[in-house]
Amino acid sequence: MNTKTISINDAIEHLKYFSEDVIEFFSPIDIYHIISVEDKLEMKLPQDYIDFLLITNGVLLMGEEILGISISEGNYGLIETYYFEHFEVENPMPKELIPFSPDGFGNHYCFDIINENIVLWEHDCDYNTYQPKVVCNTLGQFIQNEIIDNILKEYDFKGNKK
Repeated sequence: MNTKTISINDAIEHLKYFSEDVIEFFSPIDIYHIISVEDKLEMKLPQDYIDFLLITNGVLLMGEEILGISISEGNYGLIETYYFEHFEVENPMPKELIPFSPDGFGNHYCFDIINENIVLWEHDCDYNTYQPKVVCNTLGQFIQNEIIDNILKEYDFKGNKK
C-alpha cells in the first residue's frame, strides 16, 4: 500500500488534467446536505470526503466513480448505496463501512469509520473469517492511487489507449 500523503485539493487538481471528454465533475453540495446525511447515517463522514463534496459532489472518470450525495428524489448516491449494501443484500456490510466507490463487479471501496481508512469490501467474501483489505488511508490517496494511477497505466489524459 502506497502511503504517500496527498491532499484532497491536490487529488482534484490532478483529476482536472483529464480531458473534459472523459471526466465529469458534479456541482458542489452545501454543508447542510452533508450534515443531513451524517444525521441519517448516525455517524460523521471523513473530513476529506466532506472537503471533496464541497468542491465536487461526485466524479465520474472513464467508468471509475466516486459517489456524491443525491439531493433530489430518484437519484442514486452515497446514502442510497449505503442502505442497499447494508439492508438489501445477502452479505451486508457492517455499519461502520460507508461505500463510496463501486468497482463495477458488486464490490465497493468504503470508508471504514472505526479504523479511519479506506477498505475494499468484496460482496462475496465471508467476513466472519476475513477482514476487508485496507487500500489506503485517505480519499486523496485513493483518488491518486486507485483511480488516476490505474487509468494512466493504460490511457493518457485524453482517454486514448497507450
